[in-house]
Amino acid sequence: MKELVEHYFRTTAAVPAAEWDFLAPRLRTQTLAKQELWLPAGQVSRQLAFVETGVLRSFLSTDEREITNDFFLAGSVAGAFTSFLTQGPSAWAVQALAPCQLATISHELLQTLYNRHSCWLHWGRHLVEAQFLHKCRRETAFLRASAAERYQTLRQQYPTLEQQVAQYHIASYLGIKPETLSRLRAATGAVSLLS
Repeated sequence: MKELVEHYFRTTAAVPAAEWDFLAPRLRTQTLAKQELWLPAGQVSRQLAFVETGVLRSFLSTDEREITNDFFLAGSVAGAFTSFLTQGPSAWAVQALAPCQLATISHELLQTLYNRHSCWLHWGRHLVEAQFLHKCRRETAFLRASAAERYQTLRQQYPTLEQQVAQYHIASYLGIKPETLSRLRAATGAVSLLS
C-alpha cells in the first residue's frame, strides 16, 4: 500500500526520491475497525493520515445529534486540521465508517520535513489550499444552493460515497433530514448499498 502513498506525495509535491526514502520508513501504519474513533473530540490532533483503504468522517456532537462535516475516502488526507495546525484540542471527532488502513505522519515529523526540503513546504501548501477551498465551497453551498443542488455536488465530488456510507451520515453532511435525502435519491434514481 505504500506505493499509493508514494504516488500521492510525488504527484502533489514532486517529492525527490531521496526525500521519499527519508519519509517512507517514518510513516506509521494504523488499522481502524468500523466505527472506531481515530480522534476523539477534545483531544489534540498530533497526526495526519493518508487513507489507503476505507472511509472516515469528521463530526461534531451536540446534545441532540451528530453533525458530519467531512468525509475522507481512500486516496485522501484525513485529519482534524485546525487542531493539527494549532496543536489545540479538537472540537471535531474523526471516526472510521468502514475498516481503514492509514499511513500516518506526526506533527513533529512534518516540522522536520519542512526544514529538510522545499518539496514538503509545497506539499503542505497544497494541502492547506485544498482544505481552504473545500471549506469555502461548502460554506457557499450552504448559503446559496438548495438541498438538491448540494446533493448533486456531493455525488459529483464523492461518486462512490453512497455505496460506502450510511444514508443518515450523508443527510447530516448535507444539512437535511434522512427522509429528505430519501426523496432526493428517489428523484435521481440513486442506489445505495447501505441504509
